[in-house]
Amino acid sequence: QKAMDAIGEKWDPYSLQSYIDTALLVEGLRRAGLEPTREKFRQALESLTGFDLGGIKIHYSPTNHSAIQYVMMTQIEDGKLVPVKKKPSKK
Repeated sequence: QKAMDAIGEKWDPYSLQSYIDTALLVEGLRRAGLEPTREKFRQALESLTGFDLGGIKIHYSPTNHSAIQYVMMTQIEDGKLVPVKKKPSKK
């Protein structure tokens, strides 16, 4: 959020997902070493079990390639992606 504030942009769930994705890419490449290969990169990502991105815990492993267990459903309204609002439950 500090990075977004520094460039005068507003934070939203999509910018957060982009930040997470980019941070994982950079950390995976860092851990893969100076001569990364596809295999080294995969192993590096799989070592990110419990990796903390400032309060967001990443849990990759050899059997889990979903970094976070959260999905935001979106739809297009007026040409923009917006979160799908939860419909009230019927009683």
